[in-house]
Amino acid sequence: YEGYWEDIAPFIKFGCIKDEKFYDKVKDILLFKSINGEYKTLSELPKQKDNKVYYVSNQDVQAQYIKIFKDNGLDAVILEHAIDTHFISFLEYKESETKFVRIDSEIDDALKSDDSSSDDNKDSNNALIEKFKNALSMDNLDIKAESLKTSDTPAIITVNEYERRMSDMNKMYGGMFGDTPKSKETIILNTESPIIKKISELEEGDKCSLLCRHVYDLAAISQRKLTAAELEGFISRSVEVLNFV
Repeated sequence: YEGYWEDIAPFIKFGCIKDEKFYDKVKDILLFKSINGEYKTLSELPKQKDNKVYYVSNQDVQAQYIKIFKDNGLDAVILEHAIDTHFISFLEYKESETKFVRIDSEIDDALKSDDSSSDDNKDSNNALIEKFKNALSMDNLDIKAESLKTSDTPAIITVNEYERRMSDMNKMYGGMFGDTPKSKETIILNTESPIIKKISELEEGDKCSLLCRHVYDLAAISQRKLTAAELEGFISRSVEVLNFV
């Protein structure tokens, strides 16, 4: 059954959306492939706090987030088919206690433990955040400094799940809902990263600003496709960074 599930899944999901009675009959045998290669039923979905089920919509684009999940022993399901956008909403309607959250949204909530204590380095984190605010000067960007419990990634960008869904839906229907506001981004600076630690020690100035911007560029590349202007700026800044060698 698992061997041919990927071939029949779109038709099963379409049938569920079209006929709730059909869904009631087959819901116990619906399968969800996890990022660890295992198939889960609806009752076995890997849930985090508040019954959140994290999902991947593009394994290539979201590879960095998948690595962070795996490094932290977390699991998510893969929902890459075009019909999955509608199927997620349908499941949230039918299984009202379950909320689906894309892996590049609210990932910091998944990494937090219930018994986490207040950050002893709150003052230094606030100083780091101010340093990035001054360097980036982006009004539509929130900045956090938190541990991602891995040292490999300097920073990641997250987007609000609800805003992103509204934006994606509007694009899908050719902008019929008018101009929707751009989803607000949050950059999470990884306090475990040696690069972020080094930047926190730098005095504010041209070099510090350049590195802050480069960290943002790398985080953006791991979350979405850059615009032409962003890509041009990234290449230019990359050349400047290489001049440090």
